[in-house]
Amino acid sequence: PAMLRRLRLVDGGQLCHSIRNNFLAGYIGLITLKMNGFQNLMFIEDGFLTRCSGLTSLDTGAFQNVTSIGYSFLDKCSSLTSLDTKGFLNVTSIKGDFLKDCRGLTSLDTVGFQNVTSIGYDFLMGCVVLTTLDTRGFQNVTSIGNNFLHYCSSLTSLDTSPFQNLTSIKMGFLKECSGLTSLDTVGFQN
Repeated sequence: PAMLRRLRLVDGGQLCHSIRNNFLAGYIGLITLKMNGFQNLMFIEDGFLTRCSGLTSLDTGAFQNVTSIGYSFLDKCSSLTSLDTKGFLNVTSIKGDFLKDCRGLTSLDTVGFQNVTSIGYDFLMGCVVLTTLDTRGFQNVTSIGNNFLHYCSSLTSLDTSPFQNLTSIKMGFLKECSGLTSLDTVGFQN
């Protein structure tokens, strides 16, 4: 697995409906992944690309019909600096450890998460150089699990105004976010 650098997957027959557990997990040399023809893909199960520490980019265009993202999606992908979420327009549920310990992630634009209602535990936990989190995609989120931004020590501000439908926040929402100097709580009206 350490020698694989670039991978392009093609589902010409559009037969793939789900990506099973630990798909390409631990491929530390993988730098880019492009997936074409996966229009029928609906589910990404646990461990997708987890521990792929060399991954710098992921084309999310293949995920346009995905409704659920399993645990440990891109967990510990330390070379990933950003993620384009526009391919996730139909996702309603994100399980735990989403982008957890992606220590190179500097920004995340959530605009593609506009249909997400549930976010699991440890979302972005340990993303220590994350400076920008655009929360506009979170307008339909109703529940957030433990440690949402735990130890995102470089994050300086957070706008919660899109969280207007949020009814449940678990422990550790901003735990150890030592760089936070501005917090707009207008979205926490429920």
